[in-house]
Amino acid sequence: MRKNSDPNNILIIRPTSIGDIVMASPMLKSLKEAYPKAHITWLVDPSATDLLKNNPYLHSMILWNKSEWKSLVKQKHFIQLIRTITRFRKKLHAEKFHLVLDAQGLFR
Repeated sequence: MRKNSDPNNILIIRPTSIGDIVMASPMLKSLKEAYPKAHITWLVDPSATDLLKNNPYLHSMILWNKSEWKSLVKQKHFIQLIRTITRFRKKLHAEKFHLVLDAQGLFR
């Protein structure tokens, strides 16, 4: 029986580091067992999508190309960077996540 307080839209943040993604991926099964109706999304760098694409507990991925953002800073394309960040922020906000788990453990 599903409680009204159960999250039905979950985001996991662990964008890079292949080893850390592999170590964090078992949490998908646990989340799905705890919240069977939840839609689970993983925020990940495009270079690591192959690690997650066939996981039966993951419904979708949001790609975050951090290296592109760093490149824009390095090239001093600040207007383009602001537009890119704004689009990304709007995309995340539109998803209306009920629960966000930072599997990286860094303050964001």
